[in-house]
Amino acid sequence: MTERATFDDRLAAGFRRLLTQEGLDDLPKLLTPREWDEVPLFSRHARLAFLGGLDPSEQSRVLLGAALDHLRLVIAHRDASCPRTLVMVSITGWDEFGAGVEAPEPLQPHFWITSDPERDLKTFRVRLGFTERARHVAGWLRDIGRLGEHVVLEPMSPTPEVPRVYVALPDDPRIAALLVVQNANEDDERDTSEPGDAPR
Repeated sequence: MTERATFDDRLAAGFRRLLTQEGLDDLPKLLTPREWDEVPLFSRHARLAFLGGLDPSEQSRVLLGAALDHLRLVIAHRDASCPRTLVMVSITGWDEFGAGVEAPEPLQPHFWITSDPERDLKTFRVRLGFTERARHVAGWLRDIGRLGEHVVLEPMSPTPEVPRVYVALPDDPRIAALLVVQNANEDDERDTSEPGDAPR
């Protein structure tokens, strides 16, 4: 067995263990009818020990790939059992990541879920991602050969205290219903949001 194959096997085993530890392998429970929720891929950094040897950027890329692999399973279960439910991956933790951070940590993927989009997302809208954060995520998707399979999104009204980038399947009509198409000259990073509990 090659060193690369051994490393890949270690990652695969680590992610299977992580999904079990976090309860994410119980798909009916994960998709239990609920108001908008954001379920993290990992709840504590100690559970990422199997990513040892990778820097925070590499860890973030690998975590994103694992989240998207699981997203496919979640969506397959959604389509079979609760088709109204909206699910995508959200990515947070940007304030602890990147240049200038004394002790950077990997970004945190979440499963962003609502079982009733019409109720929970009356004013929530997204646009195609264009900020540096979105370009970072798109670069990782390109690196792992997944860019064409997913779309990178950002909220129309960002919340500066918790910046988010979203990754979703481009052919999901639930996502299309939230997407606002903007002209290039409208793309900027102005923040017009107000603090609150609305989905971000």
